[in-house]
Amino acid sequence: MSASLIPLFLIVACNKNDHNNESQQNNEKYKSVVEVEDPDNILQGPIVSIGSQTVNISSKGKNKGLLKIKTSIQFEDLYIPENIEVIKIQLIDIIISVISRSSINILSTYEGKNQLKLEILKDINSKLETDNANGNKIKNIYFEEFTVNYL
Repeated sequence: MSASLIPLFLIVACNKNDHNNESQQNNEKYKSVVEVEDPDNILQGPIVSIGSQTVNISSKGKNKGLLKIKTSIQFEDLYIPENIEVIKIQLIDIIISVISRSSINILSTYEGKNQLKLEILKDINSKLETDNANGNKIKNIYFEEFTVNYL
Protein backbone atom coordinates (compact mmCIF):
# COMPACT_ATOMS: atom_id res chain seq x y z
CA MET A 1 0.00 0.00 0.00
CA SER A 2 1.22 3.47 -0.69
CA ALA A 3 1.60 5.99 2.06
CA SER A 4 -0.82 8.85 1.93
CA LEU A 5 -1.02 12.12 3.77
CA ILE A 6 -4.25 12.97 5.52
CA PRO A 7 -5.00 16.55 6.59
CA LEU A 8 -6.24 16.68 10.18
CA PHE A 9 -7.95 19.77 11.50
CA LEU A 10 -6.95 20.55 15.05
CA ILE A 11 -8.41 23.19 17.29
CA VAL A 12 -5.84 24.36 19.77
CA ALA A 13 -6.64 26.65 22.67
CA CYS A 14 -3.81 29.10 23.17
CA ASN A 15 -3.27 31.77 25.75
CA LYS A 16 -1.35 34.58 24.07
CA ASN A 17 0.50 36.18 26.97
CA ASP A 18 3.76 36.44 25.07
CA HIS A 19 3.47 40.12 24.12
CA ASN A 20 1.95 41.45 27.36
CA ASN A 21 -0.77 43.07 25.29
CA GLU A 22 -4.09 43.27 27.16
CA SER A 23 -6.09 42.58 23.99
CA GLN A 24 -4.11 39.38 23.39
CA GLN A 25 -4.40 37.96 26.90
CA ASN A 26 -7.81 36.41 26.32
CA ASN A 27 -7.95 32.82 25.16
CA GLU A 28 -8.14 32.51 21.40
CA LYS A 29 -8.73 29.39 19.36
CA TYR A 30 -6.77 28.72 16.23
CA LYS A 31 -7.42 26.16 13.56
CA SER A 32 -4.43 24.49 11.98
CA VAL A 33 -3.93 21.80 9.42
CA VAL A 34 -1.37 19.10 10.11
CA GLU A 35 -0.30 16.60 7.48
CA VAL A 36 -0.06 13.10 8.98
CA GLU A 37 1.37 10.02 7.29
CA ASP A 38 -1.17 7.21 7.08
CA PRO A 39 0.66 4.26 5.45
CA ASP A 40 -2.03 1.72 6.37
CA ASN A 41 -4.96 4.01 5.44
CA ILE A 42 -6.39 3.66 8.93
CA LEU A 43 -7.84 7.16 8.96
CA GLN A 44 -9.76 6.86 5.71
CA GLY A 45 -13.35 5.75 5.44
CA PRO A 46 -16.29 6.94 7.51
CA ILE A 47 -17.07 5.31 10.85
CA VAL A 48 -20.69 4.55 11.71
CA SER A 49 -21.97 3.50 15.13
CA ILE A 50 -24.10 0.37 15.09
CA GLY A 51 -25.24 0.87 18.67
CA SER A 52 -25.35 -1.35 21.73
CA GLN A 53 -26.48 -4.94 21.92
CA THR A 54 -26.80 -7.26 24.91
CA VAL A 55 -26.41 -10.94 24.03
CA ASN A 56 -26.66 -14.15 26.09
CA ILE A 57 -23.47 -16.19 25.86
CA SER A 58 -22.57 -19.54 27.31
CA SER A 59 -19.93 -22.21 27.20
CA LYS A 60 -19.74 -25.98 27.43
CA GLY A 61 -19.06 -25.64 31.16
CA LYS A 62 -21.20 -23.99 33.78
CA ASN A 63 -20.25 -20.44 32.82
CA LYS A 64 -23.06 -18.36 31.41
CA GLY A 65 -23.24 -14.65 31.00
CA LEU A 66 -24.28 -11.55 29.15
CA LEU A 67 -22.16 -9.57 26.78
CA LYS A 68 -22.95 -5.91 26.38
CA ILE A 69 -21.23 -4.62 23.29
CA LYS A 70 -21.28 -1.32 21.45
CA THR A 71 -19.77 -1.49 17.99
CA SER A 72 -18.85 0.87 15.20
CA ILE A 73 -17.82 -0.02 11.68
CA GLN A 74 -15.45 1.71 9.31
CA PHE A 75 -16.14 1.55 5.58
CA GLU A 76 -13.32 1.12 3.06
CA ASP A 77 -14.66 3.76 0.70
CA LEU A 78 -15.11 7.40 1.58
CA TYR A 79 -18.90 7.26 1.44
CA ILE A 80 -21.64 5.76 3.57
CA PRO A 81 -24.17 3.64 1.66
CA GLU A 82 -27.51 5.36 1.11
CA ASN A 83 -29.38 2.44 2.67
CA ILE A 84 -27.32 2.52 5.88
CA GLU A 85 -30.38 2.22 8.16
CA VAL A 86 -31.43 -1.03 6.45
CA ILE A 87 -27.85 -2.28 6.50
CA LYS A 88 -27.58 -1.45 10.23
CA ILE A 89 -30.43 -3.83 11.04
CA GLN A 90 -28.71 -6.60 9.09
CA LEU A 91 -25.38 -5.83 10.75
CA ILE A 92 -26.91 -6.02 14.22
CA ASP A 93 -28.32 -9.44 13.32
CA ILE A 94 -24.90 -10.62 12.11
CA ILE A 95 -23.17 -9.30 15.24
CA ILE A 96 -25.67 -11.07 17.52
CA SER A 97 -25.34 -14.32 15.53
CA VAL A 98 -21.54 -14.29 15.69
CA ILE A 99 -21.55 -13.53 19.42
CA SER A 100 -24.09 -16.30 20.05
CA ARG A 101 -21.71 -18.81 18.46
CA SER A 102 -18.94 -17.71 20.79
CA SER A 103 -17.97 -18.95 24.24
CA ILE A 104 -17.89 -16.71 27.29
CA ASN A 105 -14.47 -18.12 28.21
CA ILE A 106 -13.02 -17.18 24.83
CA LEU A 107 -14.62 -13.73 24.72
CA SER A 108 -13.05 -12.93 28.09
CA THR A 109 -9.57 -12.96 26.54
CA TYR A 110 -7.77 -10.41 24.38
CA GLU A 111 -7.32 -12.99 21.62
CA GLY A 112 -11.02 -13.88 21.81
CA LYS A 113 -12.04 -10.26 21.27
CA ASN A 114 -9.76 -9.98 18.24
CA GLN A 115 -11.12 -13.26 16.85
CA LEU A 116 -14.65 -11.95 17.35
CA LYS A 117 -13.78 -8.82 15.36
CA LEU A 118 -12.41 -10.91 12.51
CA GLU A 119 -15.47 -13.18 12.42
CA ILE A 120 -17.86 -10.22 12.46
CA LEU A 121 -15.85 -8.50 9.72
CA LYS A 122 -15.84 -11.63 7.55
CA ASP A 123 -19.58 -12.27 7.97
CA ILE A 124 -20.53 -8.63 7.35
CA ASN A 125 -18.42 -8.36 4.20
CA SER A 126 -19.86 -11.63 2.95
CA LYS A 127 -23.37 -10.23 3.45
CA LEU A 128 -22.49 -6.93 1.76
CA GLU A 129 -21.06 -8.79 -1.25
CA THR A 130 -24.23 -10.86 -1.52
CA ASP A 131 -26.45 -7.78 -1.32
CA ASN A 132 -24.19 -5.80 -3.66
CA ALA A 133 -23.71 -2.72 -1.48
CA ASN A 134 -22.01 -0.95 -4.40
CA GLY A 135 -18.73 -2.65 -3.53
CA ASN A 136 -18.36 -0.76 -0.25
CA LYS A 137 -16.92 -3.16 2.29
CA ILE A 138 -16.23 -2.86 5.97
CA LYS A 139 -12.59 -2.09 6.72
CA ASN A 140 -12.58 -2.35 10.48
CA ILE A 141 -14.73 -3.11 13.52
CA TYR A 142 -14.34 -1.05 16.67
CA PHE A 143 -15.62 -2.07 20.09
CA GLU A 144 -16.61 1.07 21.97
CA GLU A 145 -17.88 -0.98 24.88
CA PHE A 146 -17.27 -4.62 25.72
CA THR A 147 -18.58 -5.84 29.06
CA VAL A 148 -18.91 -9.51 30.05
CA ASN A 149 -21.16 -10.24 33.05
CA TYR A 150 -21.04 -13.76 34.44
CA LEU A 151 -24.32 -15.20 35.68
